[in-house]
Amino acid sequence: MKKKIGNHKKFSAFSIYLIFGITSLVAPLCQTAHPAEQISIKAYVNSNTIGMLDTLELKVTVESQNIMRVPSPRLPDLSNFLKIDSSTQTSTTLSIINGKTIRKKKIVHTYRLQPKKTGEYIIGPVTITYKGQIYSTTPIKVTVVEGHVERGSAEEPSAAPDLRNITENLFLKVTPSEKEVYEGEQIFLTYKLYTQVEIDSVSLKENPDYNGFYRKEIFNANRLNFQRETLNDKEYETSLIKKVTIFPLKPGEYKLEPLVLEATVLLQNEEIFSVFSRPYTLTLTSNDVVIKVKQLPNPESRINFSYIVGTLETSLSKREQTIRTGSPSTVYLTLRSTGNLSLISDPGIITSLKARTYLSDTIEDVIEQKDKVYFIKKFEYTIIPEQNGELRISAPEFYYFDPVERKYKKRETVPISIRVVGPDISYERQLLGREQRLTGVIFNYIKPDVKSLKNTGSVLTSSPIFYITHAIGIITLLILFFFKIKSEKLHEDIKLYRYKKAKNIASRSFKNIRHLMDESKLIDARELIYNTLREYIANKSGLKPQEITIKKLPEVLTHLGISDEIKKDVIKVMNTCYEERFSPVKDTNKEKIKDITDKTVALIDKIELELKEKNFSRQKYKL
Repeated sequence: MKKKIGNHKKFSAFSIYLIFGITSLVAPLCQTAHPAEQISIKAYVNSNTIGMLDTLELKVTVESQNIMRVPSPRLPDLSNFLKIDSSTQTSTTLSIINGKTIRKKKIVHTYRLQPKKTGEYIIGPVTITYKGQIYSTTPIKVTVVEGHVERGSAEEPSAAPDLRNITENLFLKVTPSEKEVYEGEQIFLTYKLYTQVEIDSVSLKENPDYNGFYRKEIFNANRLNFQRETLNDKEYETSLIKKVTIFPLKPGEYKLEPLVLEATVLLQNEEIFSVFSRPYTLTLTSNDVVIKVKQLPNPESRINFSYIVGTLETSLSKREQTIRTGSPSTVYLTLRSTGNLSLISDPGIITSLKARTYLSDTIEDVIEQKDKVYFIKKFEYTIIPEQNGELRISAPEFYYFDPVERKYKKRETVPISIRVVGPDISYERQLLGREQRLTGVIFNYIKPDVKSLKNTGSVLTSSPIFYITHAIGIITLLILFFFKIKSEKLHEDIKLYRYKKAKNIASRSFKNIRHLMDESKLIDARELIYNTLREYIANKSGLKPQEITIKKLPEVLTHLGISDEIKKDVIKVMNTCYEERFSPVKDTNKEKIKDITDKTVALIDKIELELKEKNFSRQKYKL
């Protein structure tokens, strides 16, 4: 029996400990799951002493947190006053803290009262009841005298914020990657906002001009994104505001202009029961930064300095391994540097064989690594070789200054090679002018005796040869002038001539294509298909055939006004032709070449019909 009782006592003690442990674990979770509901009430008057001719304003402020329906206040006995009117103002704020939504509401009830007689009166507590609990204000003493009493406004009393404490807990900091650099060397500036107070909003007031520097913007914040960070053993909420790289243009000492922000912060009221915050607007200025810029050492006269200060890497890449003479190919020259690559616009490339090169595009990118920013500039070149063989492509040498080793360095790019097949392309030189020579010299003899000097020659104007010669000269000039005008007019209308004759030229080429197919010269036939379609589009657009590339084709067709459906078919045929040009011989068959030819002919007919309809519509509109 005792053993049984003893076991019952042990079980009871265990149960008590278990219940206590579960309660202690669950209770904090229940408190943090939903933000606590809070409510407070206070009352104040516009003046504690008023006259019989004055009006007493009683304001009752109810502040709540996470309460959807706030109960109305219950007024005390006001039999010594006459109630004139009343009004209510409500304001609501929502905030999200650590993923939880907090709803705060402030309701201000204003009652205007007229005293009935002089004397000292006590306005009793104003109360509200919420969930069975009564909240009340402190009593207010009011003295009523004869006549009229000057009084202050009915503003709610509030304590001025400690601005010195705010500036210690809210500031804007700029951090430079370097404070002593060479001219042209990169300085990476990072602007961060540090705060231990609640921020409502931030706006840009002044942006630094960075006088004496070339700048490159990297990042500008459009919203605050706070993260925890420790600075000087204090924890702050930090948000990145701005990132920029600057490059000094000449030596000297420079003090950077500050970045100025305007911030609105929310500060808690001093009252112990208050759950609301007041907004205050402050001006934040970034800290002072002084940059010392050193002069670069004089480079040797033999080197061609690129004015890049920092690191520099270069590379060449290609798109095709094998191309034909007269066909375009794409080559990329890529520069990667911490220096100012905007100083290099078109470095150019060098070819071992005869070829034409064009800079077709420039692509820029930025990569941030630790406290440095790497700028990437990719130059896209179009190459049209005119000689067959091994085409070796190289880039010029780049001389830059390494600030770490404090010396000038040379960067050489590894060359690339492309195999060029097909016949060499030669161009006849145009005759620019004729060579003229002096065929005769006339000598005149002058006698020393001026008085006896006589004209021994015949009068030139009396000879008919004089007039015949001048007439021939004038007629010749007129003929030359006529031909010059005709030549200029023909040159002006050459694009119109090519536009109108584009289909006829293409039709003749298609006859040659079919002739080559009959002779089983399929490689030459597929090459001629590609060139025919490219030449047709070039004639219609007024460009050179070499300028019609796969990349530029959509832009050219859009400029011509070709519909999207036909444009899509043209691009598809051109891509097929382009791929066929580099396919092995065994993969080429007559049926495939015939199919491409038929599609190309049909496409040209569609383009002609669409362009004619567009021209007819324009003429009809003009009429």
